Amino acid sequence: MVEIASNYNKQLQEKPQMNMARRRAITKMKKHVKETLQDVEIAELRAGTSTEDVEEAIKQNKAGKFSGHSSITYEFWSLERTKEKQ
Repeated sequence: MVEIASNYNKQLQEKPQMNMARRRAITKMKKHVKETLQDVEIAELRAGTSTEDVEEAIKQNKAGKFSGHSSITYEFWSLERTKEKQ
C-alpha cells in the first residue's frame, strides 16, 4: 500500500508531456493573465522542494487531515518517514 501511494505521489509530481493540445491550452490561458511574477518569485518556484520542507509540512499538519489533492493523510506520511529512518 505504501509503495502504491508513493508511486502515485511521484506520478503527480512529474512534468506532463507537452503536445499540441497542451500548447494551445497554455496559449489560450496566457491571454487571461494580467500579472507577471517577479524574478524572486520565479527563482523560488524553480528551486524545488527539499526533504526538510516536506518534513516541516508534515510536522505542521494535523492528525487525520490531508493537504493537497493526493488525499494522503498525515499518519501515512509519518509512518512512511519512520520506516525510511529504520
